[in-house]
Amino acid sequence: MKYIMKNNELAEKADCVCVYAFRGENVETALERDGRFIDTIFQKLCVLTLESREGAKKNQKSKRHEMSNRVEHLDKKTFQIIDTGHKRPDIQKKLIQVKTESDVASAADSAQNDPGQHPIGTEQKTIQERETNSAGPSAIGPATQNTSGIISGKSFSTDIEEFLQSLCEDVLKKLKQRKNPQVQKFIQEEYDKGVQCFTEVNKVKQIMTLSDSVCMIEVDNSDQGTGFLVFDRFILTNAHVVKNFINPGTLKLSGALKAVFNYEILRSEGNVLSVKDVIVAYSYEKDDRRRFHDFALLELEAAPDNCTELFERYKHASPPNRGGIYIVGHPNGKVKKMDPCFIIGSENQLQSINKHISENISCPYVSWGCWPYLHQNRITYDSCFFHGSSGSPVFDEHCYLIGIHSGGFHYEEEKRDRSVIEFAYSMPSIIEAIVTQVKKRSDILKLLSKFKTIRENFDLSPLEDTCGTNMPVNEEHQRDKDEKMEMDA
Repeated sequence: MKYIMKNNELAEKADCVCVYAFRGENVETALERDGRFIDTIFQKLCVLTLESREGAKKNQKSKRHEMSNRVEHLDKKTFQIIDTGHKRPDIQKKLIQVKTESDVASAADSAQNDPGQHPIGTEQKTIQERETNSAGPSAIGPATQNTSGIISGKSFSTDIEEFLQSLCEDVLKKLKQRKNPQVQKFIQEEYDKGVQCFTEVNKVKQIMTLSDSVCMIEVDNSDQGTGFLVFDRFILTNAHVVKNFINPGTLKLSGALKAVFNYEILRSEGNVLSVKDVIVAYSYEKDDRRRFHDFALLELEAAPDNCTELFERYKHASPPNRGGIYIVGHPNGKVKKMDPCFIIGSENQLQSINKHISENISCPYVSWGCWPYLHQNRITYDSCFFHGSSGSPVFDEHCYLIGIHSGGFHYEEEKRDRSVIEFAYSMPSIIEAIVTQVKKRSDILKLLSKFKTIRENFDLSPLEDTCGTNMPVNEEHQRDKDEKMEMDA
């Protein structure tokens, strides 16, 4: 085949592409997850041939590898994908269906009587993967049928795996056809709850109330980013929002910072509060656990009225890997906006990046250019919040504060901003770093101690102040490389 890439322009310019895969899976699964290859190679019977210059010179026929081969056996080798000209074998599926017809019916009846005895979660996951994958059933490689009607050319374990997958698929289809109420309830809760979380009036009202705590950060009357009230008169934003206005060697601000609350109508005044010129806590580096920090805790001259302290909405837990989120901020320095979107789990990040790249010709990134920079304390998603929204609070679908929106992998397309993937830094590591830095501020520790979740999960015991409250600015050189790849939101 002349083109095997969805992006024809990439196919013209690149002689080969690198595919990342997980040990233990087969080639076809890796190529499907990669997202850059056309569906045809999964629909036809294709094989891999090893690129060998010596073999080509000697006119030797290259060894063929089936798409069902495990990836670790082919690591760091270069292949061509060859269309054999044959259709994919579907004989085995038919034989399995005929063989198990009565078993499927009896399994469905049994599941109706006792749905708990079947692993519905696993079955539904298989169905979801099959229904959302336009490539069809997994390729197993060439198969032949001998005179006894037994399929050869595949391992016994592969046959069992296919049989179980087919059985799970057929059982669940029959259960859905019979409108089993428990299965229907599971499907609705599992796959519709993401949409529902954005439509429940109660949650929308909660977010509207919490959004009153979000402000726009101005420096010398120029908008720079977003912040939010976390407790008393203290607001949190990204370090990169204010780092250009810090006097070298100190945490003292050189510009006049202001926080503008209630800026929700164009050309309205809002509630403007001044920011004290000393930063309370600040980090723009990796910690000893290789978690990147990008935050600044600022102190206002006075506490704003009628605003929720968002540390009240903090729930101490690991960063979520799925579900819906709400981001509230001031993108492009304009009126306050909200963006509901969905988390991209760590196992789906590479697929999402490759999918975006394959569908957008002007995108300059390759997958490995983004993926290594997704530190473990980052929550990833697709958002329309770009410049000016750095420092926006991120809430989960239960309206708990889980992170601070910080940036994405930016490029321009026809004079408009685009991004491959966006991210937030999760709150647990941020709060831990803040508590560590304010150990000499007993007044702040006292304010933090009123939040039960923080009091129970972080050490709030004070340290004697012998050197003042200022801490030196420590910016890691590695961040310079990161800034070439990322945009600050």
